[in-house]
Amino acid sequence: MENLVQEIERKFLVKEMPVLIAASSERVRQGYLTRDSDSTELRLREKGGTYYLTLKGGGSTVRTEREAEI
Repeated sequence: MENLVQEIERKFLVKEMPVLIAASSERVRQGYLTRDSDSTELRLREKGGTYYLTLKGGGSTVRTEREAEI
C-alpha cells in the first residue's frame, strides 16, 4: 500500500536536550540514499518487523513524500 503526503519540514536549534519520558518505545532502523544534484531522498525503514521504502523530493520546506510497505 502506498501513501502520498506533503511534508513540511522544520528544523530548530535548541540550547539543551529536553528530558523525554515515553510511556512505550519501539526500535526503528533506517538509512538514507541521497544525491548531491537535488533534494531527493530515498529512505529504507524497519519498524516492528515491517519494512517501508519512502521517496522524498521537491523543494526544501514543503516536500512530497511517497511511502510503500515492502
